Amino acid sequence: MDPKLRTMLQKKAEQRAVEAQKAADSAKEAAHEMEKQVVKKQLKDEHCGMEIIFDATKSGNVSSFVLFSYVLMGLLIQLQLVQCCVENDLRCTKLADSGGSTAFHYAARYGHEDILEYLYDVDSETITTKNHGGRTAVHWAALHGEKKILSWIFQKDPAIFEVVDKDGCNAAHFAATNGHLSVFLFLAAKMPDLIRSPDNDGRTPAHIAASNGHENIIEALHAKRPNLLMAKDYINATLLHYAASGGRYQVVEFL
Repeated sequence: MDPKLRTMLQKKAEQRAVEAQKAADSAKEAAHEMEKQVVKKQLKDEHCGMEIIFDATKSGNVSSFVLFSYVLMGLLIQLQLVQCCVENDLRCTKLADSGGSTAFHYAARYGHEDILEYLYDVDSETITTKNHGGRTAVHWAALHGEKKILSWIFQKDPAIFEVVDKDGCNAAHFAATNGHLSVFLFLAAKMPDLIRSPDNDGRTPAHIAASNGHENIIEALHAKRPNLLMAKDYINATLLHYAASGGRYQVVEFL
């Protein structure tokens, strides 16, 4: 093939590629803009007819409904939608569901670090918000095994890890509830006192792990803090009592 012709064809191919990329970028931008416009329309229309699934939206604040809905459905990956909600009504960062949990709680529960970062930048006080049970985003993240989220929160405000809920439970109790070993070990390394602290009934995280049959946590404690396996609650019930009453025979055998 003639060199000049080859060069000309290459240039045309490169030009088409550039044009195709521009078209793709424009389409993506248009889609994002359309999404933002839909949200804005919902925010402006206080009678849009959407089903209000959180008590907080009974006040007629549609922005809070949209914000909670995106978190709950896992759509908060699209940060622009959240920004749109907040920009239209800053109050929606403080509004809560019927249990007192905010968007910050839900973002932590579903592992959306970028959303937590954004909400924290808008209102840093959201990180310490408690729901009606006295639980913070730390409790929720621990319960659902979101170690990455806990690490992010620890960098922002380590003191919040010492907060207990109305039952006296800390994050380690919640990690033990669902057997999230990596989270439990993270808490043990960062805040050692958490894994031996009793709740209002004298139950340590080890009691909770035994009651729920999480042998992995019991084994980890045996290897690192065996003395914690001897803990008794306020009626002198041991881990063995809890495991037996819950029918957790593997834990019973291990103990």
